[in-house]
Amino acid sequence: MLLRINGRYLILSSLFSTIFLSPLTTAVASNNQYDWGEGLINFSDSTLVNNQQGEHNHWRAIARVSVSGGMTCTGTFIDTGSDNGPAYVLTNGHCTGVWNENEFQVNKKASGSVTFNYFIDTKEQQQAYSAKTIKWATMRGHDLAVIELNATVGELKQAGITPMKLATKVLPENNDILIIGAPTDGEPYDQSYMRIAACIQESTHNVIEAHWNWFSAQRNKCHDIKGGSSGSPVINRYTNEVVGVLNTTTAGSSDYAVCFSGAPCELTENGVEKQKDSNYAFPVTQLSACFVNGIFDLNASSCTLDKGNGVTLDYQYGDAKSEVDDQGIAHYPSWEASVKGYDYYRYKVTSSHAACLDIYNYSGVVTTELQPIIQDTLGTQEGYRFLCVIGGSTPEYSEHWQSPQHATIAHKKLDSTPPTVRPPLHIESGEDSVFAQLGYLPPEISLFKVKQGQPDKTDCNNMEGYRIPFWTNFFFKREELPQVLCVIAADQAGNESAPWKFDIK
Repeated sequence: MLLRINGRYLILSSLFSTIFLSPLTTAVASNNQYDWGEGLINFSDSTLVNNQQGEHNHWRAIARVSVSGGMTCTGTFIDTGSDNGPAYVLTNGHCTGVWNENEFQVNKKASGSVTFNYFIDTKEQQQAYSAKTIKWATMRGHDLAVIELNATVGELKQAGITPMKLATKVLPENNDILIIGAPTDGEPYDQSYMRIAACIQESTHNVIEAHWNWFSAQRNKCHDIKGGSSGSPVINRYTNEVVGVLNTTTAGSSDYAVCFSGAPCELTENGVEKQKDSNYAFPVTQLSACFVNGIFDLNASSCTLDKGNGVTLDYQYGDAKSEVDDQGIAHYPSWEASVKGYDYYRYKVTSSHAACLDIYNYSGVVTTELQPIIQDTLGTQEGYRFLCVIGGSTPEYSEHWQSPQHATIAHKKLDSTPPTVRPPLHIESGEDSVFAQLGYLPPEISLFKVKQGQPDKTDCNNMEGYRIPFWTNFFFKREELPQVLCVIAADQAGNESAPWKFDIK
């Protein structure tokens, strides 16, 4: 059963509570542990959080983040151990405007606001502070950012905003967690405030989404994770420590979108696997060592974060396919990746995402001036391939080079299989006309070729007459019906489907 003390709940272990709670939650706290989730059932719908009476002041540090050039997100004012030091907020890299898979922002002047006490019932008591500097932000390996505010830790504390502690150890799977954030997508404007969801920490995975490559992302299946939830703290339910930063979700994505934007997937020994209604978050255990006397110092000897000083790659992202010439010989696409930033580099092409982090099988030292472009083929096996590159300033590889642990990574998918999914066609009949609209299912259906005509004069299997439409909306006059709409769908790699025939009556 649950006993409320000072706005919190104390778990009392008993036969009754064990029998009653076990079907509803996957873990039960041991004796004398506060349940900061206040009895919220794991995997239930999220609920709005109140704070009019100060009952949730311990989450007052969770804020709405709006930095110029970035996205509307959630972030957390974190405890750095010094009241005299600057106040820092932890969120996602993409919330600050980082988009490239190997991009960094370091000590970049910032503008925008971070708003605390962002609860449904404290609209008149919100506390906004201006952003001063993006101290560190990236989407390489992790999607994280540290923002410095125009205020000190002590000033925020005096305003009643208590920083949240960062966990120093990774929370193992099967532990109870809470996620608190302020989603914007799918929520009415007047309901877009802090919400709480409860679930369990699941397993850890390397993940790819669109052109991004991420390591050690922890999966969970908390409900109602939507746009605006990015950067939300993942909280240990029984210590109230921040154990992770929420990054992305598969919730709401099409079944046909795999490893695509808004549809991340896990890398497995057998390829990739998309988990339904799953969220991913990055552990925060590396961060504490980067604060020295309350100051974020990326160059501190104790700080192991990626400094962002690796090589850069200029390449064409996207799926690619092999081409067969007139003699029936297959020609496979190459990387055509331009290497910049260092005089020397080493690289490898692999089917294993994690292999980039190991120096084994990297090439010998290559001189950038003599070989500025990596032209190796992706290989001959369908699936994802990864290009791993590290750079240095000396002709001999040494510890001063870019570490493989922070390698610059690109990936492409070799795909020579035509799509077999029937394109969705929405039809609306009016009094004088029929409206038809083709729908995309990226990346499996990313382009169309069409032609239309009378049924007895239109052969969809005849390739003559197909065109790429400027619009995917079609209007048919009632007096001209019946008509046939012929559609060839192409995937992101350019593989074309067999023709589909739609009868418009």
